[in-house]
Amino acid sequence: MSFNPMNNSSEKIAVITGKDPTYPQDSDGATTFLRNYLRFLVQRGVQADIYTTNCYSGDAVSKGKMEHAGQEGEFSGMQVIRYAPPALALPTYKDDPKGLKFLNRAAISFAEASYFADGKLRDYVGVQILHTSHAIGLVLGDVVPQKRTTIFPMMLGEEYRRYMPVAENFIDLEREVFKQVGIIQAPSHDHANTLRQNYSVPPSKIVTTHRGYPQDILLPRERTLPQDRPVRILSANMVRPQKGQHILVPFAEECRKRKLPIKIVIAGVNGESYSSHYNEYHQIFLEEIRKRGLTDSFEFTGPKDHQELNELMLASDVSIVPSVFETFGKSALESMATGMPTIVFDDVPSFKEFMTHHETAMFAPRSPMRLADTFELLTHNKDLYEALSRNGIYHGRNFSWDRVLAQMVDGINTKLHENLSI
Repeated sequence: MSFNPMNNSSEKIAVITGKDPTYPQDSDGATTFLRNYLRFLVQRGVQADIYTTNCYSGDAVSKGKMEHAGQEGEFSGMQVIRYAPPALALPTYKDDPKGLKFLNRAAISFAEASYFADGKLRDYVGVQILHTSHAIGLVLGDVVPQKRTTIFPMMLGEEYRRYMPVAENFIDLEREVFKQVGIIQAPSHDHANTLRQNYSVPPSKIVTTHRGYPQDILLPRERTLPQDRPVRILSANMVRPQKGQHILVPFAEECRKRKLPIKIVIAGVNGESYSSHYNEYHQIFLEEIRKRGLTDSFEFTGPKDHQELNELMLASDVSIVPSVFETFGKSALESMATGMPTIVFDDVPSFKEFMTHHETAMFAPRSPMRLADTFELLTHNKDLYEALSRNGIYHGRNFSWDRVLAQMVDGINTKLHENLSI
């Protein structure tokens, strides 16, 4: 059997996700990927049904989630189906040293699978599941055509473990899912290595393709060093442990000691997540800023859509992406590609797949002092600052969404063809 399901308008695919692509304020990496991916499928004439839950986020009930939904107009030929799986009485954990809350995700996933128990997903030419948490019930509940199913894990349990506890039973469920499903998409070679080494996924199942950025919205501009004003530092990520914003507090303190005037702008969800763990991290972050007398050095904007983010980026001078871990690194790519000199930490492998130290970005050792050293070097060296800006724009042209998604879709189609020929 030979066909290219994502090049064929006579067939339809199903996309299953916990995100709503019509919610414009959500610029989270998963939602950004989903939105651009759906636009790309529309351009190719592919029809799709997008299934998204309307009462759960992560490992918790999400009240009022539907209030954020928008219109599907830009996704011509696609239908967003917002469904409600059975309500569950989920346990809450004030202290969770074993990561048991991840088992809530598995329970929610099996509840989601009950909605598809009538076999509707088997009528699609392909099924694509965004995030392993949703895949657990769908795959192990046997409601998807496994050879025709692609999983986009987004974050693996072993990756969450780098900064928070995860129940071993949850990781066992992930392993079983990857054993049964046909195709797994990885956004970086580091992510693919984790799949191979920690989950024993054979390379033949993995399609590795980097992510992109919206060149028509986030506009490139060659930068020059600011004069006679504080340097505006943008850190555009949700406030959560993975993103590592806590290191910006002692960094700001070190800048104050060195008489380096700065304003750190934090753009993204802060303190209003479904996760009590993330919200607690945000509260500790705020308290540290207050205790050290650094309130005037920080500005919190809340979440921004891409148009608003573009304006914020054009008004900023340097991007610092302090992430502890990334499966790829959307924010770092966006700042680099738009010409904003960017500093990242050198212990995040995925950054090294699309950035080069002293050419398109600056890599700093993970310490407040060394971060301040790197920042001071960058902002006191006109030639280096302007070279990073130029080089980032030039290199970023390789990461248009159209280009990377074409590579990804072709890779998935090839795997689908191989799976159905066996």
